Amino acid sequence: MDVWIADADGANPIRLTFFETGFTGSPQFSPDGEWVAFDAVVDEQLDVLTVRTAGGTPRRLTPRGSNEFSPTWSRDGRRIYFGSDRTGSDQVWRMRADGGEALQVTREGGFGGYESSDGKVLYYGKGSNETGVWRIPLQGGPEEAVLADEPSGPFARDWTLVANRLYYLKSRNPATQSLQFLDLSTRQTKRVLDLPRPVCHSYSPDLAISPDERTMLTCFEDPGESDIMLIENFR
Repeated sequence: MDVWIADADGANPIRLTFFETGFTGSPQFSPDGEWVAFDAVVDEQLDVLTVRTAGGTPRRLTPRGSNEFSPTWSRDGRRIYFGSDRTGSDQVWRMRADGGEALQVTREGGFGGYESSDGKVLYYGKGSNETGVWRIPLQGGPEEAVLADEPSGPFARDWTLVANRLYYLKSRNPATQSLQFLDLSTRQTKRVLDLPRPVCHSYSPDLAISPDERTMLTCFEDPGESDIMLIENFR
């Protein structure tokens, strides 16, 4: 697997990475659109890398000896948040976008993360199969549950933060999944739309909302098919 970029309608795909083995995932555009951060298996471990959207050699940001994954950008594009197991459990860390020493953000478990629009709070999940979304002040303070029951299971990473809304997949009943958002100012929840079929069971962040909140991007599962064939005059 490699990282590609394309127009919003899928046209003009351009390949950005050329790894001979392993895989890449979790691509995230920088706020200025000049870079993509992603994770990839390098030397049999997960690492966080960046590459220019204009092309070039990917830059590895994280050290050997631990797994780092699911990068996201700060609002000003100067820092990158990512998950790491370097302390023995998955926690959210952050570092300068050009590399350097990392600072641990969460202490009670953390996986993925989106900085609030004012840069004061980090929203994050607890793991690939953990329920809910949490937040913690970046200047220090206790963590707080924002969503307790959704998203859940294999869809636990299907949420994202846009402006002052936390969009997420309501998925407890796979047959009636819907896109909803939580208004972080009023704490009111609203259903945006019901999805026509189930979203992929991938444990990956398979939900994205455009900055203008007019477009949703997700991954649907196509139904499996099989055929019975007859070979005549078989010998």
